Amino acid sequence: MFMMTEVGEQKSMDNKQLKCAIDHILEAMEKGEINEVNVLYIAENINVAGMLSQFITF
Repeated sequence: MFMMTEVGEQKSMDNKQLKCAIDHILEAMEKGEINEVNVLYIAENINVAGMLSQFITF
């Protein structure tokens, strides 16, 4: 599993393990496809979407 201490600083995991969305996002940043600002924006939107889905279910 990816362990993150800072954005972009990670330890790799075995490809046979499951990946979550943030793993793919960090991998894209590592490849230079997106930058740190994009990563923070995406992560913030994932969190907002999760909070909104909580409110809708109540």
